[in-house]
Amino acid sequence: MRVVRKYRELTRLVWAAFTAAVRADPGPAIWKLVLFALVALGTSLAVWVWFIISPPIGGNLRTLRTKRYGVLVAVAAGLTIPWLEKADIWGWWLADLVGLL
Repeated sequence: MRVVRKYRELTRLVWAAFTAAVRADPGPAIWKLVLFALVALGTSLAVWVWFIISPPIGGNLRTLRTKRYGVLVAVAAGLTIPWLEKADIWGWWLADLVGLL
């Protein structure tokens, strides 16, 4: 379950960086936003597909559901948390690191 949390957190962080870039003043170029959105979407889909095709631990169906819906919750969290003032320092850090800010 620890690996699942790490990949969910990666998904949230990538989307949080995208949202932080959208909120930045002045914001990045449109092509950078589109490119990073594609990277974030690719990351989310890769993690989600990996969770779907990986067998549940011990054959537990609840674990499979948790993994599947956890990615969707992580995407939603990554898109909403940076709208809170100073709530997501790591999202702003990643956006700055990859050159979006």
